Amino acid sequence: MFHHPKSKKIPVPTLEDMIIKDWDNIRKLNISAANNIIPPFIKETLTNYLCELVVLGKTTEAKEMLDVNPSLLFEKGTAKDYCGRTIKGSPLQCALGAEDFYPDMLGMMQTHIDKIDPNKEKTKEQLCEQFPELLSEFFPEKYLEHKTQEYKEVQYDFQKLVQAISKEEFKDGKNGEATNLVLEKFRKDFEVKNTLEKGKHFNIQLLIDARKVYEKNYDSWTPRQRKLFWCEVIGYLMRFLPTNYAQAYCKGLKRSVSDISERSLVLVGGAIYYPLDSKKEDRLGFDHAIISYDFGAPLPHLIKMPSRPRSTQPIEEPDPLIAVSEMKKKLFNAFKTWIKTPAQNLKKETRLS
Repeated sequence: MFHHPKSKKIPVPTLEDMIIKDWDNIRKLNISAANNIIPPFIKETLTNYLCELVVLGKTTEAKEMLDVNPSLLFEKGTAKDYCGRTIKGSPLQCALGAEDFYPDMLGMMQTHIDKIDPNKEKTKEQLCEQFPELLSEFFPEKYLEHKTQEYKEVQYDFQKLVQAISKEEFKDGKNGEATNLVLEKFRKDFEVKNTLEKGKHFNIQLLIDARKVYEKNYDSWTPRQRKLFWCEVIGYLMRFLPTNYAQAYCKGLKRSVSDISERSLVLVGGAIYYPLDSKKEDRLGFDHAIISYDFGAPLPHLIKMPSRPRSTQPIEEPDPLIAVSEMKKKLFNAFKTWIKTPAQNLKKETRLS
């Protein structure tokens, strides 16, 4: 009797795989906002993919998708960022939550908002969904109804960590049990537990505050104590930075005050920021933290025995991370002004692009 040889099972690509991996063919199909015929099952997949591109800071690909399908800007989707956070919202809200207010992301989106939401009504709604505290600014009557539901940014008290590290003697070259318990509690406090739908994906003030704590205790701590706080507290917080902040670190914080065009997640010397833990023996938040560098004067990108920048001098004022944070506030305020201003009265400087 003749037996058919067992055939190898060939995996059949899903529709989602085909859409994401074959974007050029999707373009050729001319499934665009212009003819308004995107089938719902394709729209959902495209929206999720676009949200992912936004939270991963892939501006070129995001722009390409929006050029073809600008209506996706306000569609709701779900994406995961490099930190493992699940983020729900529209591509616009993903950019807002990540504070990606740079011209090549939020500024790029403004050009599409001009075309598909000229009165900015949808934009205002989604902005206030992301930041409910802005209801008082854009929809005062709704603010009164929802006042009790205001979103509050995560705050953190580093005092217990400071106390434990200040007492740490590193017997047998290791952290003591008390210190490890405090560190374990600190890490648990930052575990990603819920899907993010409102507010900022990460409160950058936490990292700024941690840097201030490091500076304040620098002289009273031993080099080993400094290393512990630098690597396992500051470094651990850096595991949660939105991608555009990580790209700013890779480019250099001072260089990133105005923009982060030519985005990259590769640090000086070739080390990779994201994805995390590319080297299991040298992990961000456990074995090292990342320091930016001055324009034209590179500093080490990975510091295991940290000293202040320029060896013995205090961190220069203003702290470049604060400068980046302040710049983002200005860009965000410009965006809000742009939303409020009638199109015919818009000044060029209110645009981010």
